[in-house]
Order: sequence, then C-alpha cells, then structure tokens
Amino acid sequence: MPNPEAHVLDPGQYEVIGEKASYRLAQRQGSYVVLKYVRPVIKRNDTQTLHCAPAPSGVIEGSRADAKFASRSSSLASTSTCSRRWG
Repeated sequence: MPNPEAHVLDPGQYEVIGEKASYRLAQRQGSYVVLKYVRPVIKRNDTQTLHCAPAPSGVIEGSRADAKFASRSSSLASTSTCSRRWG
C-alpha cells in the first residue's frame, strides 16, 4: 500500500526504514485466505519524523475479517437461524 506522505516528497527527501503488515481473513469460493497488506514506514530527512499509511479499515471496527468474509458469515448465520426456527 502506498504511503500518502511519500507521494508529495521527492525520493531524496525520505528514507524507507521498515514496513508494517496487516492481515485480513477473506473467503474465496470453497476456502478461506489470509490477505496481507504491507505498508512502508518512512522517515522524513528534514524533520526526522516517522510516517506510515493507516491500516485498511475493516468491515467491523477492530475486526480482522474483510467484507467478503463478513457478508458470507452473516448470510450463513441468518440461514442457520431460519432453519432452526422454521425447520
């Protein structure tokens, strides 16, 4: 994922000093996958401050699941609730 702070700077004005990773659980047809988002950590040479792009937001605050997993889980929950109630 690009760092928005680095877009306004020339390559000589900052240094990439590391990276942060975030993980989300997603669902493909018939399986689950873990998505990895890598964000560079940069240090500005003029101010010596560190900057990193924010982690991608989840569907539910604080959740590690992505939108496909959450929508599939909620549809399964409503289906199983109906089958228990009516079946």
